Amino acid sequence: MKLIRFTIFCFTFSVIFMILFTSPKREINFVRADEEIQVENPEVIQHSTPTPETPTVAPIIADNSTPIREMIDFYAEMFNVSKEMAHYIVKCESNYNEKNVGDSGRSFGLWQWFLPAHPEMPKECALDSTCSTIAAMKDLRAGKVRQWTCGKYYLEETNHL
Repeated sequence: MKLIRFTIFCFTFSVIFMILFTSPKREINFVRADEEIQVENPEVIQHSTPTPETPTVAPIIADNSTPIREMIDFYAEMFNVSKEMAHYIVKCESNYNEKNVGDSGRSFGLWQWFLPAHPEMPKECALDSTCSTIAAMKDLRAGKVRQWTCGKYYLEETNHL
């Protein structure tokens, strides 16, 4: 039994070593983003006509060398959401800190997902910048801007009351 555990440990260690030290610096992963989205509050969405060329797969740089701001821009464009609004919310909620924890340990990540109000949001996703940004873009696209305190501030400042 100890030999089996040791063998598994060695195999796992060698795989991790290979990934860390033999992978190219900028490995690209892909995230599916082709879910149907219902728009509830269209006046807060950046107005443009979706095209058939809208990508259904989004490239993500795995080594975190791409700044968070560029990732937010990418997904805002992909989901046809105002970049200004997305950046306003993230800057206000977490100051672009993807590991931010607030509300006495109940809100997490870039977007400060308040988990008691969002039981569908796993904590792991809230703390993952890509996962949480995709979820936030879907909600913003659906007009759910007011679920963030900073979203309410944005609407007030831009007269989208």
